[in-house]
Amino acid sequence: MSDTDTILKAISDLTQKFDRQDAKIDNLQKGQDTLTRKVDNLNSEVSHIKTAIKHLPARGEVEEIVDTAKKEIKADILNLDAKFSRELQGHKRRLTNLEEQAGIEDPNKN
Repeated sequence: MSDTDTILKAISDLTQKFDRQDAKIDNLQKGQDTLTRKVDNLNSEVSHIKTAIKHLPARGEVEEIVDTAKKEIKADILNLDAKFSRELQGHKRRLTNLEEQAGIEDPNKN
């Protein structure tokens, strides 16, 4: 084989190696592009989550809201209890008056 043939063979081998490397670089670039898109999507989702979290109350605020609601419920219960007690007393007075007017004794009294 002459020097020219050897040089041409070496050039051919190098060209083939460059072509394979170009193909590998193209694959790496496609993978990089895919990863970039996925990272962009993740960044967008994180941004949406951060925006949503900003509008949520802090733990202390939630505890304060719950405590306020408990106090309001207790007050409502006490108001209902007082109203019920007044109604009950009224009914008892009416029954006692009716029993006295009719001359009937309370069957629940000993």
